[in-house]
Amino acid sequence: MTRRTPSAWRLAQIGRGAAVTMPSMRGARVITGVLTAAGVAVGAAAPAQAAEAPAFRPGVEFRLTGVLPDGTVRAGTQVDVERVDTAGGAPVTGDPAPEAQWSWDVANDDYIVRRAYEGPITVTGERLTLDLAWRNDAGRVSRQLTAIVRRAPQLLRHQALGAAEVGRELVLGHTGRFGFGPPPQGPVVGLGVRGVPAPASTIQWQRCSADACADIAGATGERYVVQAADQGATLRPVVRAVNDEGAAEDVGAASAVVQAPPAQPQPQPRVVVEGPGFEPRPPAPPAARPAAPPAGVRSADGAVRCLVRGTTLRCAVRATGRILRLGPATARLVRGRLGGPPLPVLAPGRTLTLGALRCAAKSARTIVCRSPRHRVILASGRLELRSSATSRGR
Repeated sequence: MTRRTPSAWRLAQIGRGAAVTMPSMRGARVITGVLTAAGVAVGAAAPAQAAEAPAFRPGVEFRLTGVLPDGTVRAGTQVDVERVDTAGGAPVTGDPAPEAQWSWDVANDDYIVRRAYEGPITVTGERLTLDLAWRNDAGRVSRQLTAIVRRAPQLLRHQALGAAEVGRELVLGHTGRFGFGPPPQGPVVGLGVRGVPAPASTIQWQRCSADACADIAGATGERYVVQAADQGATLRPVVRAVNDEGAAEDVGAASAVVQAPPAQPQPQPRVVVEGPGFEPRPPAPPAARPAAPPAGVRSADGAVRCLVRGTTLRCAVRATGRILRLGPATARLVRGRLGGPPLPVLAPGRTLTLGALRCAAKSARTIVCRSPRHRVILASGRLELRSSATSRGR
């Protein structure tokens, strides 16, 4: 079989009888044969060979020189790449033969500051990455080797967060951020520290006067409860960090002057009546009307009558003709309206008999007095008057 060649063929340039290989007109086959004056004497048509994508040989390994066992490298070190396997031969297979395309990237935080295409390279920045790549018409294969650059500790600006008041808790916080980008809105709770390798950090709270600042013993955590000794002073945290590459210290911003806790309102006495036959009267109006009569209660049969004046309870027992006066810290039994010697303050668990009344201190702030028919209780701003019939077993 003879196939004519395109007019572009020049027989004088090639020569009759020469073996030729050329693609067919449709590009589907490769035609081989011998060139003649009439054209090409075609032999067997061979199928085209498909390209082979690059692939690493089994066992091929690379490493960066100058890198420490923990994967870090010191700034200023000259780094190169070396092959550390024993597989032999080219590290990558493929057809056609792949072409190497390597690149070195030096980065700070999240951006690349320098790129090189051949080593060795001197380490700068915060991270070094080598991209080992091979490419041909069928594809690409690559491996990445990375080393983190060692650096001394860095600290953000620290401060005490919270109310500077005795009994309240202050928390360590910081402002700002590392690297680029907008800082967070407002202070952030916790330490603001970084370094390679990770630094060991310590915190010390200090009490400051107008003259100087001094360490507070035992105050070494991220939280500190303000003490009474801090009143009138300011407080600040001091943060220190250290690693193999160096040390850093940040003296935090001072808090406001520590204030005393606000005064707690005193409990107002309250009359509570239990049991049948009692007719409660409303308590006295607020102090804006001091002329108002005192609050009080009485039993239905009139055997017991109690009046409240401020924090003092006066109870009169008709059966004995005596008046029992109970205050926050004193108890007094008098004849008629007032008078008589003061009684000792009852300690918890002690009892005292006062004529027809028997008083017992249940706690430091609770006194219970009983008559044959009634019981009176004064406890932490709460007053109770009960009949003995309903109080039994309590």
